[in-house]
Amino acid sequence: MTTRAFLSLVPFMMAVKWGVLAANLLFPSSASEIPSPSESLKIDPKAVQKTDHQVLVLGSGCFWGAEKRYEALPGVIDAVSGYSDGRGVSPTYREITKYKNKFNRNNHAEVVEVTYDPQHLSTEALLKHFFESHDPTQKNRQGNDVGTQYRSTILFTNEQQASIANTLKAEYQPLLSDAGYGPIQTSIKPLKRFHKAEEYHQDYIAKNPNGYCPDHSTGVVFKAPISDVETAVANTTSDVDNTPL
Repeated sequence: MTTRAFLSLVPFMMAVKWGVLAANLLFPSSASEIPSPSESLKIDPKAVQKTDHQVLVLGSGCFWGAEKRYEALPGVIDAVSGYSDGRGVSPTYREITKYKNKFNRNNHAEVVEVTYDPQHLSTEALLKHFFESHDPTQKNRQGNDVGTQYRSTILFTNEQQASIANTLKAEYQPLLSDAGYGPIQTSIKPLKRFHKAEEYHQDYIAKNPNGYCPDHSTGVVFKAPISDVETAVANTTSDVDNTPL
């Protein structure tokens, strides 16, 4: 082929090349060749979903029943049994239940990591449930469950949670005292690390409907907030002249 003939074919070859390229862009051979918006922006959809979620780690005795009760609360995203607030003790059920660790102050506590949506379940409501669902006046025990692993504890992940926890603790104490209970033993600390418990502990009551699930609540509840209607009625009543005629 002469040079002149070859050069005359160049425009045609270029047209074919760009035509094939355009066809591949418009009609890819498989859907996997089309990058999704999340892939192109390097965004993890799960991370976006969890942006507004918060976490509290709560210890109130045996975690089996506690996990079940938290999972039943509207607004709770997940409840996971585990161990926390220990030092020098392996975070396993086998280790924390050894007799030598029964009253070890550095033992881990049985806790539940509660992930919740504050738009549907406020931190205040969650912590009120925590206080009301066990006996926070018992130290290192709940009923017949005795040992430091059963201690009452709130492990917060932000300062707002800490403030609410301390406020509710102070508010709950006189209610318990009036009912004949002693000082609240619940510790309130920042969360350092949560260790997920062994798989057989997760959703234990769901797997074993007749499993051990004691209720150690005191029956003492927080005073219900006065509604706007009740406040208006009270104010109206107070304005009435009750002087005998």
